[in-house]
Amino acid sequence: MQRFLRTSVSLPLAGLITFSLAMLMTYLISVEGEPKPAGEELVVELFPYVERVDPPGRVSIEPVDAVEPPPPLPVIPVETAGPPDDDLTIVIGEVPDFADPSIDGARFHRRIADQDEMPVVRIPPVYPNREAERGIEGQCTVQFDLNTNGQPFNVRSGACASPGFARASIQAVQRWRYEPRVENGQAVTRSNMSVTLDFTLND
Repeated sequence: MQRFLRTSVSLPLAGLITFSLAMLMTYLISVEGEPKPAGEELVVELFPYVERVDPPGRVSIEPVDAVEPPPPLPVIPVETAGPPDDDLTIVIGEVPDFADPSIDGARFHRRIADQDEMPVVRIPPVYPNREAERGIEGQCTVQFDLNTNGQPFNVRSGACASPGFARASIQAVQRWRYEPRVENGQAVTRSNMSVTLDFTLND
């Protein structure tokens, strides 16, 4: 009895499902098979026709009238000065005679005035990088001798705020130049000259 009931219920349900699937397939087939709207047709021409263009004809050139050349430039005569015909004494007059001046060499003496040494070139020292980075300022005293050509030699440092100032001061003074000291018309050497250099940072 139960088997009959199951069969009687299953058959109508299976038939309904089969019918539904068949209708669904029919709908899908009809939608996919609809023709799409036609687009623009692409035409490719393998041998296009090119219109022939004839070349332009020759251009006639009219002859140009001849132009007369301009007249030549006028020649301006240039007068050149020649030697005078008359005697020079007649033109400027007679030159009077002068007696040659006589100079007594024994009485003529050239004397150079005595003078002290004078600075001509003073090159300032280069600020040492180490002292500049640390903000160190100060002074340095340098002593040196001066030869007859005005060149410092035997340059040595005295009291200096740092060794860097001493090296920079010595290098600078060695490049200085002076007018040497003159005594009795002769250049002489100087010893133990002294100069103090200031090292200041500019803000």
